[in-house]
Amino acid sequence: MLYEYRLGLKKPEETIIRLLQPSLKGGAVLDIGVGTGRTTPALSSAARRYRGIDYSKGMIAACRQKFRSASRRISFSVCDVRDMRYFGDQSFDVVFFSFNGLDYLDQRDRLRALSEIRRVCRQHGYFAFSTHNLQRAPNLFRLLPFCFPLRLPYEINANYRRRILNRAFRRQLKHKFAVFIDGAPVSAPYTLQTYYIRPRYQIKQLWAAGFTEVRVFSMNGQEIKSYTELDRNRDLWLYFMCRRITQSDTPMTTMLAGIQDTASPYRALVDSYPIDLLNYFMRLFSKSHFESSASSR
Repeated sequence: MLYEYRLGLKKPEETIIRLLQPSLKGGAVLDIGVGTGRTTPALSSAARRYRGIDYSKGMIAACRQKFRSASRRISFSVCDVRDMRYFGDQSFDVVFFSFNGLDYLDQRDRLRALSEIRRVCRQHGYFAFSTHNLQRAPNLFRLLPFCFPLRLPYEINANYRRRILNRAFRRQLKHKFAVFIDGAPVSAPYTLQTYYIRPRYQIKQLWAAGFTEVRVFSMNGQEIKSYTELDRNRDLWLYFMCRRITQSDTPMTTMLAGIQDTASPYRALVDSYPIDLLNYFMRLFSKSHFESSASSR
C-alpha cells in the first residue's frame, strides 16, 4: 500500500498523495519531472494508467530500466511540460509536478506550462506541485545566516557567492517573484537560475491560470489555513494542490485575483478569511456562473 513507498517522499507529498487517493484509485496520472522515479510507486500503485515524463532522456532511460518489470499501465516518455501536444485535452485525473520543476522555467514559460497542465488535466481534476518561497529568500544573502553551527562556514561562503552572482538581490526581494542563481543544481552548483515566488502571488497565479480550490502545505506536511499564516511562512519551498475549473475567466476568478494585490482596499478583508472559505466561495460562484452561461446558450 501507500506507506510501503514512503522512502524518498517529503512529508507534504505524503499528505497530498493521501488526500488524492480517491482520484488516484482507478484514475489516469501524469507525473511531470519524474526524474529517476522517486514518486512513481506512490502515484502509480492504485492508478489505472500512469505516465511519467521528463525533459531529460537520461532520466527517462533510468526510469525504464528501474521499472522494466512493471505493469503495462506504467510508462515513461521524454516530454517538455511547455508543449505536451502528445497528450489530448483532459487526459489525466491527477497531474503531479514535484521537486520545484516549475522553478527552472522563466515567467513566460512558467505560465505556458501552467496553461498546458490545465489543458491536459480533466475538468475538476487535481494538480499538485512545489515551488520556492520568496519569503525565505532573504536568508540566502545574509552575511550571518541562520543555520546549524557546523554548517556556518559553508553557508557564509555560499551566501557571499550568491551576493556576488545576484547583484540586484535587494531589489528583487521586494517583488512578487524573482529569479536567483542560488547554487542549484547539486550536481553542477550555480549553473541554473531558480524562480522564487511569494505564496500569496502563487495562489493568484493559479487562479488566473484556471485552477481553484487551492490548498497550501508547509514542509512539515501541515496545511496552511490562513493568509496570515501563509505570509509568515519561511519554509524554503511550499506545496500547492488545486483543481482545474471549467472556465478560467469567470468573474470570481478575476475579482479574487485582483483583491490579492497589496493596493486593493479589500486586502484586509481577504486576510481575515481562511483560505479554504475563499476557495469555497470561488467554487460556488464558478459553478453557478457556468450553469447560468450554459442555460443562456
